[in-house]
Amino acid sequence: MLADSIVTVAADGFTRGRRVHLETTTLAGAPISEIEHLGGGLLRYRHPGQPSDHYVPERAILRLSVMPPEDEL
Repeated sequence: MLADSIVTVAADGFTRGRRVHLETTTLAGAPISEIEHLGGGLLRYRHPGQPSDHYVPERAILRLSVMPPEDEL
């Protein structure tokens, strides 16, 4: 399932200390600090330093970017 793949790639980026950005149909490329597949293609994610959870169906995800940390640029 696409949602599982998205979570796997993001988790690998978090583990390696990379910056992970998510772009959806309603969100223009913003950093995320965690993401979880809740089932049925629904994802929950959170922005760094923000206590609020956000929910998005997998079909609304346009891009997931995993980039080097800021200090490696």
